[in-house]
Amino acid sequence: AKYDAYLDKVHPDRPLEALFSKATALQSRAHSLDNAQRGTSASGGGGGGGGGSGGGRNPAFVDKLYQQAHETFKEVIGVGLKKRTADSLPVSLFSGAAVNYATIIINQSRLRVVHHALFTPFPDRVLRLVQEARSVLERVLARLGPSEASGVSKEAMEILNKQQLELEEFEKVLNFKDKMEEFQRQLAEMERHATSS
Repeated sequence: AKYDAYLDKVHPDRPLEALFSKATALQSRAHSLDNAQRGTSASGGGGGGGGGSGGGRNPAFVDKLYQQAHETFKEVIGVGLKKRTADSLPVSLFSGAAVNYATIIINQSRLRVVHHALFTPFPDRVLRLVQEARSVLERVLARLGPSEASGVSKEAMEILNKQQLELEEFEKVLNFKDKMEEFQRQLAEMERHATSS
């Protein structure tokens, strides 16, 4: 329902290629900084807000880049979904945007899990990302249909289906973690009441 409301605001004549290029540049920068940050963490490198890496050691900055990239790809997907006919929909661009969008969401979600203290309330802020991405991919897969009919490559369809399954598993883990934390809170509350009475 939320994605339907989003699509209502998308203008179908936005230039797909320009949006795709912008999103790809943002994705590349975010991914590069994310990898550099993981390397710094693994080697026990120093802290700091960004320094020469342009914010690479700051998870919130990397998350912001991921956010901008995935929102831009989401707009590309929205424009694609609003196209009136299959002929006016560049399938390779559309499916490529969907693959990149899901890749970003998976990387961004992992970043938020690793640095969960920065992304509160946790796991809500990760769950929202994952749930929206699943909704977007459902619409994409429904629009593309069988690869023979839409012209999209089998490889792209396999990647999209695999990403959808990965997001589904991610959501299950986060929901389980959320329920466990709630159970632990309730248990702690019961113990407090028991010791005070």
